[in-house]
Amino acid sequence: MSRDVHSIRRCEVFRRSLALHEPFQIALQSTSVADNVFVRLTTEAGREGWGESSPLHAVTGETVETSMAAANLLGRHLLGRSCLEIRNRTGELRALLPHNPAIRSAFDMALHDLAAQTAGLPLYLFLGGALRPLVTDVTLGIDTPERTAEKAVKAIEMGFRHLKVKLGLDTERDVQAVREVRRAVGPDVRLRLDANQAWGRQQAVETLRRMEPEVIEFCEQPIPKDDVKGLRFLADRVAVPIMADEAVFTARDVLRVSDLESVPYINLKVAKTGGIRELIQADAVATTAGLTSMLGCMMESRLGLTASAHAALACGSVRFLDLDTHFELAEDPVIGGIRYERDEIQLPESPGLGASMDAQEMANGRALQIEA
Repeated sequence: MSRDVHSIRRCEVFRRSLALHEPFQIALQSTSVADNVFVRLTTEAGREGWGESSPLHAVTGETVETSMAAANLLGRHLLGRSCLEIRNRTGELRALLPHNPAIRSAFDMALHDLAAQTAGLPLYLFLGGALRPLVTDVTLGIDTPERTAEKAVKAIEMGFRHLKVKLGLDTERDVQAVREVRRAVGPDVRLRLDANQAWGRQQAVETLRRMEPEVIEFCEQPIPKDDVKGLRFLADRVAVPIMADEAVFTARDVLRVSDLESVPYINLKVAKTGGIRELIQADAVATTAGLTSMLGCMMESRLGLTASAHAALACGSVRFLDLDTHFELAEDPVIGGIRYERDEIQLPESPGLGASMDAQEMANGRALQIEA
């Protein structure tokens, strides 16, 4: 194993709980904190790369505890290995822990950060991307119809033109909430829905038909992720376009959805695919298959969101963005990174990710340090 200036000599893993402004409710769970894991890789030359994992057990099967244990294994594997051989490194990490995509994505981000810094390029250019406008929606968690409409109005006042409404705990509440939001924001705002697997086939058909008059751009994953054929069942029966989310993790999943011709849209996330490299692979399949993608997020800080925004600029299938969790967080320990001008994302032009974590903020959260 070669030891040169690009070899990893230290891996540090930090656990950090980021408070939310208020509890955020979706059909799968409610949370009041983003309990995230951050990774810092340092090369022999002293260059540092950062990555973030936001484990969501209901989606990826991971927790902070399993992520910390996995990080120990992944970090030890990387010691002494070059950060520039990204294809080899990410392939090795996938082979080690194929069922831990979120924590793998943190190491993948850090490796890409280091490689792009070494190349002297912003990450999006290192990935072969080009600047274009990046417009994100903002997500409204499950609440009363009245409160949901109030939050929608505040989002429009902040400059958002696309709203995503979370659904799935109560059908009557869901229908009323969508009606109230449409009434509050008017006809020009784009409305997107996300039921997070909450409905069965027939319930989804009946509910979405009731919502059709409100002019819905699409509905994400209304039925359980394993019912891929059910997505086609819905597409044949409702006017609202369907987007697959939890049903699509990898490039192989994209191919399966494409073969069934079940949906026009899919939701890709760095944390689901296992990192930027595998996200790019999934996007390539989606582009070839003629599918349109949304690039979404879990509960990442601006660090993880910055990585996703860079990746979006290198993805041909990505038309929609859902990179908004920064607005849910009451804390922001990120230095640099993306900025928001109304609903448009502005990326840093410095080499690499262009984002890091505040050392003082992270000092008490360091749970693991491995040295070569």
